[in-house]
Amino acid sequence: MLWLLFILAIYAPYLFWADRTHKSFRRKMEGSIKAEGEIHQPVSIIIPFRNENGTVQKLVNQLLIQISGFENCEVILVNDHSTDGGEEAIGNSLSYKNVNFQLINAQKEGKKNALTEGIQLAKNDWIVTLDADISIPALWMDFVTKTCANAPTDMVILPVDIFPYPKFYQKIEALEFTVLQGITFGYAQQQKPILANGAHLAFKKKAFFDFSGYSSHEQMASGDDVFFMEQLQLSESHSVGYSYYHDMSVSTEPSSSFMQLLNQKIRWGSKTFKFKSNDVKRIGVLILTANLALFPLFYSGNWRIFALGFFIKSACDLYLVLFPLTARSRKTLLKYIPLFMVVYPFYITFVSVATLFLKPKWKGRKI
Repeated sequence: MLWLLFILAIYAPYLFWADRTHKSFRRKMEGSIKAEGEIHQPVSIIIPFRNENGTVQKLVNQLLIQISGFENCEVILVNDHSTDGGEEAIGNSLSYKNVNFQLINAQKEGKKNALTEGIQLAKNDWIVTLDADISIPALWMDFVTKTCANAPTDMVILPVDIFPYPKFYQKIEALEFTVLQGITFGYAQQQKPILANGAHLAFKKKAFFDFSGYSSHEQMASGDDVFFMEQLQLSESHSVGYSYYHDMSVSTEPSSSFMQLLNQKIRWGSKTFKFKSNDVKRIGVLILTANLALFPLFYSGNWRIFALGFFIKSACDLYLVLFPLTARSRKTLLKYIPLFMVVYPFYITFVSVATLFLKPKWKGRKI
């Protein structure tokens, strides 16, 4: 009886939260800012990069193709002290093209400083930040300029995807990322945005300087996206919206090694309790508790009790991941969900413990 009460206490809140998030994600198009009409808002695209020669070159080539016809838009590439010669290669590829591209070397180290220096040079009212390792879909320029033109808000959260994922751990990463995107747009649909991704994010330059850029959280080497978004959301004079078109998701590359993946999760986990929003903290505690609870259930000696807890938790996870996967045309990942449910409790427990003791690195720098 005590074990049944334990299961009820842990998984009833988890089930309620999963159900609410799932239903909000299904209604995501109701509040999505539309990419419609004939008006195109000129945007300044800021791309910070550090030792990403191959990937940033690919992104530059994609933008070179799409930016024709958008003469008032600009691309500002900011070299954050690369040592792989990437800035020279990009400079050579742009030197003979008459397009509105700028390549600058950041004066100070760090992604936030690189972004800030790029934004200070921007000539347009709307800023779009992209990570250097992403790929943009066809017609992306049309999508983003129309979205910004129609936005009644100061920031627009935009979709991100992980692709490709040939290795097993990359499939686990892609599944987890899909759940995070479901949570991102599920909460944004409730007008309570809690997550954003700087790999694909749009905001007004004025709003950025209204809050003195990233100054309130400049001591944290990462989090340029979520903490700035939180500032806007908590402000009475600013607002945050979203635009969700799954075929307009940018694709970011998965972690190149399992250790890089763990380092990324430790970096993300270390930010959880630095949010002012209690929603983020509640979700973190809820997910961690739901996974940790499986261990005492397993050691209870009663396999029926463990099976019941595992079934309820797995049903909630399936509820969270299934619709985002199918909505984002990632059905090939469906067959990996059972293995994901077995591996994930060990994975999240390890990451949570490691967050307490390890200092993560970002682009070769300690955070």
